[in-house]
Amino acid sequence: MTARGTKRAQERKARAAIRHQHATRRLDQHQDDLLQASDAWGVAGVVIGVVALLWMAARCGPTLFPNLF
Repeated sequence: MTARGTKRAQERKARAAIRHQHATRRLDQHQDDLLQASDAWGVAGVVIGVVALLWMAARCGPTLFPNLF
C-alpha cells in the first residue's frame, strides 16, 4: 500500500469511528426518552386508577356500604 492509500484508509476508519459514536449517542438518547415516556405513562395510569377508585367510591359507596357513609 502506498502512503496515500494508508492515509485514506486511516481517514476512512476515523470517519467510521465518529459515525459509530454519533449513532451510539443517538441510540442512548432515544432509550432515555423511551424510559422517561414509560415512567410518565406509569404515573398517569396510577393517577387515573386512583381517580376512578375515588369516583366509584363516591358514586357506589353509599349503596354498597351503607354503614360507612
